This record gives sequence, structure tokens and C-alpha cells, in this order.
Amino acid sequence: KIARFDTHTQTFHEWDLPAGAQPHGLLVDRSGQVWYTGNGNGTIGHLDPVTGKVVEHKAPSGGDPHTLVLTEQGVIWFTVQGGNRLGRLDTQTGSISEFKAAGRPYGLALDRAGNVWFCEIGAGKLGKLDPKTGTISELPLESGSQPRRLATAPDGSLWVTLYGKGKLLHVDPVAAKVMHEYALPGGPNS
Repeated sequence: KIARFDTHTQTFHEWDLPAGAQPHGLLVDRSGQVWYTGNGNGTIGHLDPVTGKVVEHKAPSGGDPHTLVLTEQGVIWFTVQGGNRLGRLDTQTGSISEFKAAGRPYGLALDRAGNVWFCEIGAGKLGKLDPKTGTISELPLESGSQPRRLATAPDGSLWVTLYGKGKLLHVDPVAAKVMHEYALPGGPNS
């Protein structure tokens, strides 16, 4: 199911999803449409919350779509963790293309140049896909770091959580280098 909480009425509304979808990540676009990763059935789902209609877009290689982000142009980028891929869904046409990646891609974010940055949780690296060329480059991190989630700050820099080390990284995406590392207050296991 997908649920929405109304803060004014303090009530939930739920929508059923296709069997086996096992939604993991979701986002809501500017028109209020809901997009989610069907982690259990290899899809990117589209829920129209007004009609309740769900359309599934099957990833060409199936797998376990994990996390997704939306560009200003209406393109959804997503990770396929176990399948070691990045996917690109054109929300206007429904077409999906895939890019081979490594390290069990997890979280992802877009930089100001339109590059797709992703956490290689299983390899201790950050990957960067140039969508114009399909080329992937990597930024190695500390051994055992397990980068998990990342976000783009208003200034264009990237912030990355290191699940394996209990740290937060500040990354310059233009120079492709770590600017600073911060220990989390909860210590190495936080």
C-alpha cells in the first residue's frame, strides 16, 4: 500500500498496489502524481491519487528498484540495488533505459550539471553517471564506509551518509572530491 497522512484532519488515506510490489522509495511530482519503486516486482509504479489508478513500468532487467529521483524535465532516475544498475524512466513515454553499475547502488542524487551520483554501498565508493555519455566514474571512499544515502544541498554540494562508519561526508561534485568528513554524535555505529 501507499498511504498519505492529512495533517489537517490527522487521518490516513491508503491505496492498494499490485501484488508483490513491495514499495520502497517514493516521490510526488509537481502535479501531485506519486511514483514509487516496486522493489519486489521490478517496476517503477505510478499512482494517480485522484483516481487510484496504478500503472507499472517494468524495468527491462527486472530486479529490485530501490531509490528514485526526479529531474526538472520529468525523467526519473532510480537504482537497482541487487541488479547493479541505474535506470532512467521517461515519465512522458514510459520508456526505461538501464546502465550497468557496480557496488549495489543504493541512494542517489543529481548534481547541478545533471550528473547522477549514487552510493555504492557494497563497494565503499560513490559513482557518477554522465547521462549524456553513459560513462560512469567512481570516487573511492574509506574502506568499510558503506555509503548509503546522499542529497544535493542548495549550494550544489553533496552530503553523504556513511552507514558503515557513522560519518557524514561533504563532497564537491565538480572536483569529485571529499571536502570534509564529520563524525556523527552517536559514534561509529550510529
